[in-house]
Amino acid sequence: MAEIDDIKVIKNHLQNEELKNIYLFYGPENYLKDLYVSRIRARLDVDSMNCYYFGQDADIREIESICATTSMFGDKKLIIVSGSGMFKSSTDTSFADTAQDSDTVVVFKEDEIDKRNKLYKKFCESGVVFNCKKQSPAEIKKVLAYEIKKAKRNITEFVLQYMIENIGDDISKLMNEVEKLILYVSEGEEI
Repeated sequence: MAEIDDIKVIKNHLQNEELKNIYLFYGPENYLKDLYVSRIRARLDVDSMNCYYFGQDADIREIESICATTSMFGDKKLIIVSGSGMFKSSTDTSFADTAQDSDTVVVFKEDEIDKRNKLYKKFCESGVVFNCKKQSPAEIKKVLAYEIKKAKRNITEFVLQYMIENIGDDISKLMNEVEKLILYVSEGEEI
């Protein structure tokens, strides 16, 4: 599967298709990266014993070792790697093959990548790569309106536009403000 940059395609994949063993979510929109990682985790229904987290200090051999072992008391294992930098430098790609043949789903969340990187190309060939780019104001409004409607509150297009103009286009920051407004405004009322 090649790189995806359409929200509808990745949403459809995560809801309907069989999950792949390797994922890369990259780009400046942290809200989307966190959202899709949480959807993968929910879909796998992985307990904490079968979930592993790595940051900048991620060791590729340790990840490969986890992929090579069997999951404990569950069907699948989940490895989440955030900000490793492995997609900007030369990295051994053999762990991707090990992950492909295992019961492990490996998810990378990166800010920046180099598309000439071998690991990036390997993920494009055998996994799912999604570019979490900044969204248009129209898409941001849809996300915010959905969350507000889910909380049984109402909001006008004008107020959503006002929020984007004054807070910015970072969905995470906007969601924080929406959560505050939801707590302040009673159910059924308009923000």
